[in-house]
Amino acid sequence: MVTDGLMPDPQAQQLMVFGPNTIADFTYHQPVSFIAGLVTDDADNPAADVGVYASSDMVDLLVYTDSTGYYEIGVDPGHYWVGVDGESAFEHYLIPNEREVFVDEGGATHDITLYRPNDTISGQVVLNNAPWPGVMVFAWNDLVGAGVTFADSTGNFSIPVYSPVADGYYLDVQADGPMEGLVRLSEMNNVMPGATGQMLEYETVTGGLEGNIYDANTDEVLIDQVGMAAIDMITGQQYNAFPNWDNGMYRLYLPDGDYMIWAGGQNYYPA
Repeated sequence: MVTDGLMPDPQAQQLMVFGPNTIADFTYHQPVSFIAGLVTDDADNPAADVGVYASSDMVDLLVYTDSTGYYEIGVDPGHYWVGVDGESAFEHYLIPNEREVFVDEGGATHDITLYRPNDTISGQVVLNNAPWPGVMVFAWNDLVGAGVTFADSTGNFSIPVYSPVADGYYLDVQADGPMEGLVRLSEMNNVMPGATGQMLEYETVTGGLEGNIYDANTDEVLIDQVGMAAIDMITGQQYNAFPNWDNGMYRLYLPDGDYMIWAGGQNYYPA
């Protein structure tokens, strides 16, 4: 729980509950530092009433910009991911990529630029060879962020994007329900603004691979910064999966076929 303007101390507690009357007390204090900055569009105009969040392992904080685009979030020193709340911005701007910000007792300044869309990428999204209506479709670029829209009743979409960009956009969907068991049959990388006829194809599958990734020297189950990949030997389509933080296992859903598979990660040779 976080109250307006106050920080929990400690930020979280782990408790064993026995019986109906376990007591958990919380104390709060004024934050001793801050993250502040200006949110403007690509023409340097202030972006008012845009939500800006600061998130850590323990807290999620949200404020809104004033009429000048200024925001200020009271925090304790530490590392935070700072970004823009998509619901407050996506109708007028691309949603920028969140950034990691380190805060000391002197505070931190973090300005954010929002890009107004001036072009589109259009196409159709299908699931199991049928139009997929109502699903959220996005186009993401590392520099300018993500444009978001929803497929219509026939699965057609037109995503607002910003142009020009040196590198293109990555296209994908975000479903309301769990994405487990859904595999993408078409790669949509480096799609340039103005592109039309883009086909995003997905299929529901129940089979695939699962297991753990081990350190060859220590037999330790690896979770952080490692992953599993499989390439379809016929189509060349690549599928990726990463270990689950709760149980350390990866689960990689795959259509029927022949695959080349490998695991790897930071500071490890592929195996």
